[in-house]
Amino acid sequence: MAEYAILLYEDEAEWARRGLEFLQQVSIEHKAFAGANRAALRCGGWFQPTSTATSVRGGDSSAVPGSMSDASLALTGYYLIEAADHAAALAIASQVPVKFGGVEIRQLVPAS
Repeated sequence: MAEYAILLYEDEAEWARRGLEFLQQVSIEHKAFAGANRAALRCGGWFQPTSTATSVRGGDSSAVPGSMSDASLALTGYYLIEAADHAAALAIASQVPVKFGGVEIRQLVPAS
């Protein structure tokens, strides 16, 4: 078994336009995803908006406000899963209820 990170990338501006009821519905969908994939799921979470981020670049001791990425989609959350192979990880990742973007699957390097 290998560990994979499922990284959620979404449009923060679109999320900001949505109301509390929409957020609650998506929360229910994520709880359903977690329940359906309980055996593989190790942890997961949401990030605060990129406006709250601080970046430290390339060994520079100074921190700067903002995200490392200038992309239109922001890293909004993650799941850490365990799966037999990439195909199994992809099958799980395809169930993540992202609304305004997509997910990226990355295999973790095993600790030695």
